[in-house]
Amino acid sequence: MIIIEGPDCSGKTTLAARIEAEYQYLNFRRAPSLSSTEGADSAVCDWWLKELERPAWERMHGVYDRCFAISEPVYTPITDRVPNCSPEVLASMIVSLVEQKPTIIFCLPEWHEITHAMNRSVLKGKLQLEGLTESKHYLTWWAYFNQMVLWSGMLNTKTRTRVYQYDWQNRDEIDAVVRGYTETCGYPETPSIWR
Repeated sequence: MIIIEGPDCSGKTTLAARIEAEYQYLNFRRAPSLSSTEGADSAVCDWWLKELERPAWERMHGVYDRCFAISEPVYTPITDRVPNCSPEVLASMIVSLVEQKPTIIFCLPEWHEITHAMNRSVLKGKLQLEGLTESKHYLTWWAYFNQMVLWSGMLNTKTRTRVYQYDWQNRDEIDAVVRGYTETCGYPETPSIWR
């Protein structure tokens, strides 16, 4: 199970598509009701609860574009919306996720790179999350760094790294992410897209 997280315009969907294309047995998954303009709703929470109940072999073949248990605590306070689940449901989801030991890739390039990407996507007509001003987008970026530290503490051990930072500008970080993932999952070689 690979979860790809990070703020808008950080390279999540591009990275997920590249991983899925290289590893034919991994499937791209994203909650169907997750809106680019309105964010998550209670249906996204329900979808994730069902995903976490899938048989282990099915779950482990997923490349997930966002995870409710990670992004909900980031976006709810920043967008001033009502939470989509109770604290107990969110806590239960986090515990379940920790038990499953996913690989989590946080797409977190430098802030100025995200700003440039965001401006380019707006010029191309890509929809942005409503109410997410540049200052709130910066807070989102900052909150994702905090999430990365928290999840690293919950999942990384002395012998195994499961949480990575990805920056499309830094080749070394890309190689470290792929090397760590292939070692964690026992894949024999680095995929050709990364060579």
